[in-house]
Amino acid sequence: MNNKVFIVGVGMVKVDRYFWDGLGELFVKSAFKAIEDANNAEIEALIVSNMTSSSLSEQDNLGSLIADYMGFKGLPSFNS
Repeated sequence: MNNKVFIVGVGMVKVDRYFWDGLGELFVKSAFKAIEDANNAEIEALIVSNMTSSSLSEQDNLGSLIADYMGFKGLPSFNS
């Protein structure tokens, strides 16, 4: 098996105060920006990395949370 992995898009939200958006909404905003940056490439898996969500939001399973928020139920998702 010789699978190659490519990063083809990146998305970010400005560091600011988001009183009305929670963790899921902020990740979805940046994720859809990354998809747009990748010319709407087909998503085969979601890999999420975050340093402080465990301590600040008591959320350790960001991959599944974000896939659910994005409407991608069943998409393989991982935390790194």
